[in-house]
Amino acid sequence: MNECVVDAPQETTQISGALDVEALRMRPLTLGEAGGLATPAYLFDPAVAVRRYAALREALGTRLVVSFKANNLADLLVRCGHAFADGIELASIGELGVVTGRIAQRRYVNNPAMDEAFMRAALISGCDFIIDSADQARMLAGMDMGQRRPRALLRLNAGAISTDAGASTHDHFGMDLRQAREAASILADSPATVAGVHSFGGANTFSRDGESHARNVRRAVDALQVGKSQAMEQINLGGGFAADWEDDLPRMAAYRRVVDELFAGESVAHEAGRAIFARAGVFLTRVVAVKALGQRRVAVCDGGMAQNFLLASTEGMLRRYSTPLLLRAEPGDPAAVPLDVHYVGSSCNRQDVIGRELAAAIPPAVGDLAVFPDCGAYNSSYTMRDFLMLPAARSYLRATP
Repeated sequence: MNECVVDAPQETTQISGALDVEALRMRPLTLGEAGGLATPAYLFDPAVAVRRYAALREALGTRLVVSFKANNLADLLVRCGHAFADGIELASIGELGVVTGRIAQRRYVNNPAMDEAFMRAALISGCDFIIDSADQARMLAGMDMGQRRPRALLRLNAGAISTDAGASTHDHFGMDLRQAREAASILADSPATVAGVHSFGGANTFSRDGESHARNVRRAVDALQVGKSQAMEQINLGGGFAADWEDDLPRMAAYRRVVDELFAGESVAHEAGRAIFARAGVFLTRVVAVKALGQRRVAVCDGGMAQNFLLASTEGMLRRYSTPLLLRAEPGDPAAVPLDVHYVGSSCNRQDVIGRELAAAIPPAVGDLAVFPDCGAYNSSYTMRDFLMLPAARSYLRATP
């Protein structure tokens, strides 16, 4: 295995001859194919992210902005950022620092708590602003912009613009129409340009109400344009696309027809993170101990919720554990009694259960490598870091074949 360490804020190793991220779904793998990777670790494949971005953009027929918070690994951005043709959305000054100098595409900053330091850095960097409130509009309008003429999109709360009688402002992002008009009026007296609107219904919402959300945005745009002679330059419909969005292409095609009809001749964009990155990464952790407790086996791993919080599934009403793919150090004992196996992490938190296999015919053994697919989005960044001072997961990038 050839390795070269890439100079970047995160410790990342580029490898060749290691696990093929996409092949995990298609054929058995051997431990040798892991290439002796240190664990716990993430393995990301930039080529998969590039392909999935292009496929989703083609399926939608619109521009597609990448949500950088889904995977903020600098080295991954360097490898595939050139393909993100329509830009990247950033939610913090830290993300802005990672992206600056690494991509030439348009950058959007979006955070309801954006402070003056973040806004000034974004202004100097030439970013577009997604304005979350009238107060943010005042902050931007009050800045010394010099020769800069920043573009601003007004963020509309998806619940507040819905015509559904049962809808509510189910999150705290964006504005209602009255507040959006106020923000537009404030920015009209500044060098900034109100270039359009942005509205996002939330993660994994596309399959449930993508078409109704598009219709709500259409009505909101029409209401905001009353009395204005110039059409809005950009309408960002958000996204909410699931990791497996391509499993229901007829729904995507129907949605595209609705958007084409509603926004004919206008510049429409969507944004995505999970749909691009989830299947471009896997989480690797090694079994360090196995024991039987009652009617289950426990496989203790060297990585868990401290390195991959989302696998612990603590944020949902129901626990939906993933079943890992096992790369076995030894063939295993085929005569063992089938029992459920719980894969647990290395912390002393009883919630640190990251996987489950029902009635496993061959139990895991010490040295086996547990591979969790679809961990390329949020898993590495949306994770507790300091509890027990456990080591962070390493990051590997799969080299281009």
